[in-house]
Amino acid sequence: LTHPSMDALKYLMKDEKINFKDVLEIKLYAAQNILGPIRYQFANTELEGKFCMHFLLSAIAIAGKAGKSEFTDKFVKRKEVQEMQKRIKTIQDREIEAMGFDKIRSKIELITNDGTKHVRWANENYRGGPLNPLSDTELEEKFHDASFGQLSKAQKTDFLDKIWKIEQLDNACSILDPFCI
Repeated sequence: LTHPSMDALKYLMKDEKINFKDVLEIKLYAAQNILGPIRYQFANTELEGKFCMHFLLSAIAIAGKAGKSEFTDKFVKRKEVQEMQKRIKTIQDREIEAMGFDKIRSKIELITNDGTKHVRWANENYRGGPLNPLSDTELEEKFHDASFGQLSKAQKTDFLDKIWKIEQLDNACSILDPFCI
């Protein structure tokens, strides 16, 4: 539900080279199928952040991602994160609602401090889905983020080396060896 909108903001800011300090306002236009379940309007804890578009978009704007290190109370409570959440509005859009609920649809409108308006529709073929799979690099980045603080560099390297060569392994169970050290 959340990732297409987050990606729309991420790539909009990247493509237009917008720094979070230059953001005056971000508007998310979406249907009830997104705004209903993701119901928190403001996050004060990491758990609230998982269900708060204001936080999720703030994390993307500030950190460029919403991973393990962003889902902490410390990150959520950072002054710039709290301030950015106040600059985000979620709007239930009737036109998007009228398109139906067969896909997750949303639109980001970002206004910079100089008044420039940037608009980006979320990709209906969301990143990581069957029609737009993650690249090997993106998969490795997700693995590194998810395993941060849990596995050593050697364990991560061994695991990734084996997973990318799984078809050549004599025993696929050896993939688990790095976790048994």
